[in-house]
Amino acid sequence: MPHHPPPPGPRRRTLFALALAFALTVSLTSCARSGVSAEAASRTLVVDTAFNAKSIDPARVYQPTDYLVDHALYETLTTYRGKDLRTPKPGLATSWSNSHDGQSWTFTLREDARFSDGSPVEASDVVFSFDRLRHVDASPAYLMAGITAKAED
Repeated sequence: MPHHPPPPGPRRRTLFALALAFALTVSLTSCARSGVSAEAASRTLVVDTAFNAKSIDPARVYQPTDYLVDHALYETLTTYRGKDLRTPKPGLATSWSNSHDGQSWTFTLREDARFSDGSPVEASDVVFSFDRLRHVDASPAYLMAGITAKAED
């Protein structure tokens, strides 16, 4: 069986350089985010929370971590923004007021409020949600005790 001598020095260096270039290319490519610009990546928020959601049904949510999911899925009448947790901001409601005795609240809904299927959100939908919360057979129902809702034109 014939024995072949190793390739001459310059050829060995060329092969080594090509192998090194290939290895660097593969490692750098695997580190890059394909199709995501640096600007888009800087605007992406990733929340890593170790929990198992008990429910994403807003009528059954009770765990604080479940609220994170629900807040991302469902719009509320009012919300909070930033660090100011004392001043409610508009959500589905553009404005709201309470009665002089503090026993009733009136919310005015945004005219452009829509469900994901494009149908308009109406006062009767909000009433349905409040009524469902009051009558659901789950722990959060007690929070709605004594609360009633009605739609007005």
